[in-house]
Amino acid sequence: MAADALDEIGWYLVDTSDLTEDQVRMAFHKHLDQPENTPMTTGQRIRLESRRLGREEGRAEGEAKGEAKGEAKGEAKAKAQTLLRLLQRRFPGTSLPFAQIVQAAAVPDLDRWLDRILDATTIADVFAD
Repeated sequence: MAADALDEIGWYLVDTSDLTEDQVRMAFHKHLDQPENTPMTTGQRIRLESRRLGREEGRAEGEAKGEAKGEAKGEAKAKAQTLLRLLQRRFPGTSLPFAQIVQAAAVPDLDRWLDRILDATTIADVFAD
C-alpha cells in the first residue's frame, strides 16, 4: 500500500533522474524520519502525528489484550483450584483422575461444574454433559 507506493516512486526517480538508489533511499529516510524541531509542512506534521498515534493505539490495544488474557487465566486457575478442593471434600479420593480435565478447562465449563457439585450424587454427575 503506502510502502508499495513509496517503492514505485523511488524506482521512478532512479529510472528517470541522475539519482542513485542510495541517494533516493537517503532522501526518503531523511524526510520520513525527521527529528523534532525540524521545519515541516502541515501534511508532514499530520503524517508524523498519525503514525505516533497509531503506534500508541496499537501498543495500548496489545497491553489491554494481554491484561485481559492474564486475568482470564488467573480466574480459570482460581476456579479450577476451588472445584478440585470441593470435589475432594464431596467425593474423597475420586477427584484425582479429573484434575487434568479441570485444570485445562475454560471458565464457562468450570462455572457449570461448580454449580453442579451441590446437587451431584456422584462425581460423574458433575461432569455429565
